[in-house]
Amino acid sequence: MAYAAVTSLKGTLHLHFLQSQPRFPLQHNQQILISLHQNLGFLQEVLEKSEIAYNNSAMKDLEAEMRDVAFEAEERIEMELSSIYLQSSSIDEACLLRLDGILKQAVKQTDYLKKKLIKIQSKQQFAKGPSILGRMRQRGLLLGSTSSQPADPERENNITVSKFSKNASKFDSRMVGCDKEFKTILDKLTQQSAEHLQVVSIVGMGGIGKTTLAREVYKDPSITSYFYKKAWVTVSQEYDVEQMLQCFTDCVNPASNDIPHKQRNDNSKASVRKQSRKQRIHNLSGSLRKHLKDQRYLIVMDDIWSTTAWDSVQRCFPDDNNGSRILLTSRLREVAEYASSEDYEIHVKKLARLWAAEGFLKAEDHPNIEDPNMEEVAMECLQDLVDRSLVFVNKQSYNGKMKTIRIHDLLRDLCLREARHENLLNVIGDEKLPFYKKKISCRWTSATSSFHLLSLTKCFHKSHSFHYHNDYYYESAERLFSHFKLLRVLDIECICSDRYEELYALANLIHLRYLALKYSIDRTMGRYSHLELFEHWNMQSFIVRKNGGAFDSFEAYGIWKMPLLRNFCIEWIVSLGTLPVVHRNLESISWLHPKLCTKDLFTRIPNLKKLGIIDGGLDENNDGGSDENNLDCFYNFVNLGQLEELSIRGWKFNHIPCSGIAWATSFLPNLKKLKFFWTSLAWSDMRLIGMLPNLEVLKLINAIASEDTMWEPYEEGFRQLKRLVIEDKYGRWKHWNAVGDHFPLLECLELRECKYLQEIPSGFADIITLALIQLNGCGDSVLASAKLIQEEQYNNYGNALLVRSENIRTKGSGNSTEEEWDVQTKGSVYSTEEEWDVEEESDLSQD
Repeated sequence: MAYAAVTSLKGTLHLHFLQSQPRFPLQHNQQILISLHQNLGFLQEVLEKSEIAYNNSAMKDLEAEMRDVAFEAEERIEMELSSIYLQSSSIDEACLLRLDGILKQAVKQTDYLKKKLIKIQSKQQFAKGPSILGRMRQRGLLLGSTSSQPADPERENNITVSKFSKNASKFDSRMVGCDKEFKTILDKLTQQSAEHLQVVSIVGMGGIGKTTLAREVYKDPSITSYFYKKAWVTVSQEYDVEQMLQCFTDCVNPASNDIPHKQRNDNSKASVRKQSRKQRIHNLSGSLRKHLKDQRYLIVMDDIWSTTAWDSVQRCFPDDNNGSRILLTSRLREVAEYASSEDYEIHVKKLARLWAAEGFLKAEDHPNIEDPNMEEVAMECLQDLVDRSLVFVNKQSYNGKMKTIRIHDLLRDLCLREARHENLLNVIGDEKLPFYKKKISCRWTSATSSFHLLSLTKCFHKSHSFHYHNDYYYESAERLFSHFKLLRVLDIECICSDRYEELYALANLIHLRYLALKYSIDRTMGRYSHLELFEHWNMQSFIVRKNGGAFDSFEAYGIWKMPLLRNFCIEWIVSLGTLPVVHRNLESISWLHPKLCTKDLFTRIPNLKKLGIIDGGLDENNDGGSDENNLDCFYNFVNLGQLEELSIRGWKFNHIPCSGIAWATSFLPNLKKLKFFWTSLAWSDMRLIGMLPNLEVLKLINAIASEDTMWEPYEEGFRQLKRLVIEDKYGRWKHWNAVGDHFPLLECLELRECKYLQEIPSGFADIITLALIQLNGCGDSVLASAKLIQEEQYNNYGNALLVRSENIRTKGSGNSTEEEWDVQTKGSVYSTEEEWDVEEESDLSQD
């Protein structure tokens, strides 16, 4: 934590005092500030470039001292700044004197730390230490652990086999004396109640028949019928990752062996041989994951000896919550426990923004701290963790970007223990850490259960982060916020109150950088509530929602006084006031009323990447009084040259303008994702949408006028489209006349509640990039057409198109059936969980 503490203090100095236009210039203290900044830079560089030996007591003590000095100096500086910024009159000279003393003391302390560090280096006590995984092994977390087996439900999947007889007649392959274990394993592999990916292990000494037991399970008819894909690999002590991956791929992709020899190009074989081993492993990993994606699969890893063997392949096994299983056999209980531990899912977008808000990222990596790419720096750091196998990619978006990651529970436990040991983390509701008895204020506070504020007030005054995701918080929000003087991150799932004025307490949190808040207010107060914004100079992400209604802001001009703001989201923005400045950091804003989408606004937010527009309230039954003829908004989009994602909700216009707009060239040239919810578009409007040069994702959620029943796409459109989602719950879309050339690069087609649609055009069989057709609530004739396309793709091109379906409507009966075709997946990895409201809710919670 020394590195994080030093980096955070260095960023705080830069933010408040050392920018080109600092918030609080200290002219007579400039030399002191520069000296302190340079000292911190030296410590930061040493901590970053050198790996401290874990068993070096001198360096451990020095690192702890660096952490304490940096955190204490930062807390004292921010306390004085809070007093100064909240003063209504002139600045108190006493505050300035105290601030001067704090800075001078920090310079002396960091000078001393520099000298001490140089002295240790000169004695060559600064040796390279083990990696994080090495530290885990030293603490008994990995192979060689002598700790007893935890009482964890996940680890109950480790089945110990003592002995049984393998000697059976050659005419009877059944095992003798292991019926109970056999039945137990079958039950754990096929239990319907656990849909997430699980690891089941058979543990025991060598030669007792673990492999025989696993093989009998593998061949059992119930297993063969239950799992769509199966693969068996024997690992052993001396294993080869490339061979393992190749064996897995051959097992789950038998279709590759059926391709005629003439289709196997000798040149392609030569190119594979020229690839590096690292590249071959990378390609095999990607191929295996694609073939397992959306399939219920069983993987057997027989005779596995080490955790590194597991780590080398486990990222290839996707968890699609469909009952997939992995069966291990091993002599070592530690290996089985390691593989069977539960992972924890983390949203990447939210994590990146929290890192930026906490100050963990080096501001000096860019010309100034206001650089809008700080979250990209966070993504680079996260990718480094992925490359080191410390975290694993769980879900990816359509373009391959990380959407969620998973961290192994053993590594998570290590992080929690380290944070607790250093008094950095308070966990409310964690029985292992009754922190309220310590009366110690930690830097981060997380509540996993409800709590009483009175007993915790002494634990909050130094907290920089507060997270609460346990249903509703019923106590006074005003009282809660009043105890967090230094708060940077406030993330609360839902505050329940009878008055929204309690949010005024946020005005005193002058260090706040990240606010994500869902508010539940008495419905008798009306559907819409006024939200006042305050001047949070350090705010980076501002997301406020109302449960069962919406906040509106008639005075949202406060965003122009938040120079670091990147992400701004409330549910209905009807006024932004006078626009005094150009806001170059703002990257995401929603939800704007169409009347605000002016040329003047868009030219003042030139780096905007994500925009949400709403009209007429938040539900589909509210017309909202929108003016169908007011389409100036579309003409003003020409000023959004950096926009990548556009969402439009509830705007009841009946056509999209075409005259005077260069749709195919300069109009929204970087737009990749376009979503319409509850609009009244015509299918003919798709001619213009299809001209957008770089559009990759199009979602039409109840977006087409109910009287429009025919879609005939135009040629030369949708040149880059990869994903198309259509929901027609209240429409009457029946006919779709299209050929493959209309969607030449389409990879994923999702149709929801298209109950009048007769079929998917047969021309989709010629889209060789098509990997997935997903149907929900459509007619059985649509499913039949999807199956025909699937068969033609396989017969003509050898492509294994995946067709998934649920709630299929049988014509004339109104009944629903569920089925999923047993086919092999091909193409990109998708996250397909998003209904329109669920998807937007997810975006809000992560923004």
